[in-house]
Amino acid sequence: LLGVNQRSLVTNDEGLGEFAEAFGYSFTNGGRFTEEGIPAFGFTKDDKMLAFDHFRRHRLLSADDAFKHWSEDNVTLHEVRRFTTAYTGWKIAEGRVDFTDLLERGGAALPCDAVIVDEAQDLSPLQWRAFWQFAADAARVYIAGDDDQAIYEWAGADPATFLAQPGRVEVLPQSYRCPKAVSDLAHGIINRVQVRQPKEWSPREGVTGVVSYAADVDQLRVPEQGSVLFLYRNHKYADAIIRFLR
Repeated sequence: LLGVNQRSLVTNDEGLGEFAEAFGYSFTNGGRFTEEGIPAFGFTKDDKMLAFDHFRRHRLLSADDAFKHWSEDNVTLHEVRRFTTAYTGWKIAEGRVDFTDLLERGGAALPCDAVIVDEAQDLSPLQWRAFWQFAADAARVYIAGDDDQAIYEWAGADPATFLAQPGRVEVLPQSYRCPKAVSDLAHGIINRVQVRQPKEWSPREGVTGVVSYAADVDQLRVPEQGSVLFLYRNHKYADAIIRFLR
């Protein structure tokens, strides 16, 4: 749509190493993106400055304004200014673009009667701007999401922008997955959040459920019968869970 050759994209495998060598930076995982289009970064200072550059552009803010919403103690405003200037200039000189550049360039309206976006609470202001460009000719637009589940603010997502979208709001009143014990715990936590869409919903019918706490994977207990599904938040826990189950 934008006429950009894939070989022009800056990724961890293509281009980013050249920039790092030219300007004295070192990145561990920069340039990779999740399936949701969220940048995946490491945790060194240089990784954080690359993450900041994407963050400021996703929030549609200058480096100075974005830094006010940034919470990395070991990175200074002077350092991120220097980084963003160098990175932007290098891309222009080398004819390179990254995925955030593609969003900034925008797009044409898609030939669709209806457009649906899911997990909308995790869209950034920049992604919202691109989305409405894509949906400009649609007769119907459906936005599905839950601001209580917004987890990508560190990457530029802004649940307040999600809540400000136009249209009729419908809160789904019934969960078919969450048992009562879990919903009671969840409500007790989320109701502390002051800026949110109020929601009244009922837990899964006929299932009380249990909430228990374990200090370590080895304290988990697997029933002798039935099926058990193990979910983990971070991949670093996977090996321990696999060993435990084996």
